[in-house]
Amino acid sequence: MDLGKKILGEEFSEQLEKEQKERERLEPIKNEPHISFLWYLLPFLFGFLGGLIGWALLREKSKKHAGQLLIVGLVMTGIAILFEWLK
Repeated sequence: MDLGKKILGEEFSEQLEKEQKERERLEPIKNEPHISFLWYLLPFLFGFLGGLIGWALLREKSKKHAGQLLIVGLVMTGIAILFEWLK
């Protein structure tokens, strides 16, 4: 890296190092698969069962989103039970 500092100048070299660190920090975000928001209609419409179906279909592609679908399904089921109880 000393050669780069001599050739490019120390300020420019430091800027390149900062940009490289930022790219490395953001790399996991770029590698995460894109999941359509339409998947969230399953637990929204069908509650826990929809969340369970969404989890089963997405768990290989994205464990994070699969878990979120399961949680949304549980929350929607809880809300439905609460409304039935208050009725």
